[in-house]
Amino acid sequence: MKKRALTKEFYMGIRRTRNRYLSIMLISALGVAFFAGIRATKPDMQLSADAFYDENNLMDIEVMGTLGLTDEDAEAIAQVEGVKEVMPFYSMDMFCVLEDNQINVEVMS
Repeated sequence: MKKRALTKEFYMGIRRTRNRYLSIMLISALGVAFFAGIRATKPDMQLSADAFYDENNLMDIEVMGTLGLTDEDAEAIAQVEGVKEVMPFYSMDMFCVLEDNQINVEVMS
């Protein structure tokens, strides 16, 4: 008997605030649809990015060391199975004074 009264009260509450109930349901449905779309798009975006990287010979991974890497390290990385090419480069952060302004510049070889 209590379940019936609770159910009746539930439906009466919805009927009294129909606009609020429909607004909450619409907002929830929109959020679920957006979330599902983002989740469904992720694998396609990853495959597209991977194909673009392969097509344009962009780097897949960057190896960095806190104290830098030596030429021997680059040779060791080149020996790893699946590595097609290793391109070591050197970089340095510097301050450059241009007129009265001091800017931070990263120089790469």
